[in-house]
Amino acid sequence: EDVERVPNRLITPHRSRGSKLLLFIPVLVFVLALLLVAEGVGLFGGVGRRWTSEVLSIISSKFGQSSVQETSQPTERPSFPSVVSINVLVMAGGSEVETIFSSVMSRMIETDVQLQDTFKATGEAFSDDAKSIGVITVVNGTSRDFRFVATTRFLSEDGILFRLKEATDIPANDSVDVSVYADIAGSTGDIGPSRFTIPGLSQELQADIYGISDSLMTGGSGTVVAVSAEDITAAKEDLLDRLRVEAIDNFSLMVDEGERIAGDLITSQELEVMEPEVGTPGATFSLEVSAEFKTLVVPEKEIISLLQARMEELLLDDSDSSSFEVSEPLYAVEAYDTIGERAELRAESSVRPL
Repeated sequence: EDVERVPNRLITPHRSRGSKLLLFIPVLVFVLALLLVAEGVGLFGGVGRRWTSEVLSIISSKFGQSSVQETSQPTERPSFPSVVSINVLVMAGGSEVETIFSSVMSRMIETDVQLQDTFKATGEAFSDDAKSIGVITVVNGTSRDFRFVATTRFLSEDGILFRLKEATDIPANDSVDVSVYADIAGSTGDIGPSRFTIPGLSQELQADIYGISDSLMTGGSGTVVAVSAEDITAAKEDLLDRLRVEAIDNFSLMVDEGERIAGDLITSQELEVMEPEVGTPGATFSLEVSAEFKTLVVPEKEIISLLQARMEELLLDDSDSSSFEVSEPLYAVEAYDTIGERAELRAESSVRPL
């Protein structure tokens, strides 16, 4: 009871003019709908339709103006451009060319480079160098032990000579299987089962010590690793890529301060290529390439001056050009006439305040 009771008051926010108008819209739409229905049954003789159309036009224009006024904001022009770009014609010499953009004089430089390396072959080829191989059972019918050295000869019944692959002990009154290979490469060594004499023994011993084979000798007609066309192409591309790097290193020593080398302006020409024939047998091969590289030097100092001038054109009247500078340009080659030794470049730089 000692507390004073304060009557509840509902505090409503102030409604703007636009909010009141929005509340009025449903009522207005309902009235217009009734007018259109009445017009449809011929109560107003066309007057209602014209009146309704005029009202809708007024409302539309009113809300359109309000929307534009509420959303449109004034834009301010920046005091300096963020990026400037120009197209420029770079020429190494010759007569002047009429262009719609600036042109600057430059020069061509060139360097000859050479490189040789060994590469792995991945192809295959038939070769007569392959030798037949197989297994012979050596029979020793004597009471003595023998030791046959590597390359010991074994002669087939058809006169085909084979040799022992590794030194082997031949025990008395026993037999041993040994690996042999044909003395001559080629398919002549691909023979069937046979009896073999050992020419290095005396005639008496040859009757008691001999060789026999129960299986075929094979491998005289086979494939060998050889150089393929793809191997040569890949090796040449590898050498040219490495030669290009070497040429760029040489160019960097040939340019002056304020000049620059652009990779897209570098051209190359093969002078000499020493390569094997496709199908040459061997696990590896050697390839040598010599090439000439040329490039049109980019006169960056002059191009930066042109970019600086372009930036000054875009500054506001009250801006001090000495307060801004352009960064190192990025280049794109728009066109390149290698015969006329000239190129159209697009140079672009960002602008930064000092």
